[in-house]
Amino acid sequence: MTDSTSDTQSDSGEPHSLTEVLDTFADAGEGDQVRVDDMLGSVADRSLGVLLALFGLVALIPVIGSIPGASIALGTLVLLAIANSLLGRGALRVPGFIGRREVQRDKLEAGVERARPWVRKVDAVLSQRLELLAVSRPARVVIALCAAALAVAMYPLAVVPFGVTAPAAGLLAFGLALMARDGFFALAGYALAAVTLWMGLTLV
Repeated sequence: MTDSTSDTQSDSGEPHSLTEVLDTFADAGEGDQVRVDDMLGSVADRSLGVLLALFGLVALIPVIGSIPGASIALGTLVLLAIANSLLGRGALRVPGFIGRREVQRDKLEAGVERARPWVRKVDAVLSQRLELLAVSRPARVVIALCAAALAVAMYPLAVVPFGVTAPAAGLLAFGLALMARDGFFALAGYALAAVTLWMGLTLV
């Protein structure tokens, strides 16, 4: 696959909304079984955005975020996802034993349909605006580095009540920015990164 981080190639038919991403997931692979590798490959270089949004959202769920070690584990997964993305020219690569795992297509499609109403609500506030902050290669590298800093910050902040809220929200914002090419959410991510930095400094 050619480098899809250029401005021209980023508009070559790839999904621009969470709803389109869901549709792409549903159409991934062939046959009755869909591999994890097929699903990640279906969103090309924006698979990093998918994982940033996913891990950030999971960390924000109180029931999960309050589990001892959960925030540190999620931060570690974010760092691995970013490393894979940068070293793999944007496309996420996971260990073979994960990538080869399969899910039945009918179950995947059923899950997509259940998620669609919630995804549409998110799409309602997403827009392709200030795209230079989310589309260009330099912007994506800066977002990845800031997301990595947020992931690292989750280690010390995990011991602070609600300490991971800001970095987790920042990861979610950066993920949405990459997925939807929405520079507004990139700015929101930077603002949350600044809040996280301030919180970290108060612990020193």
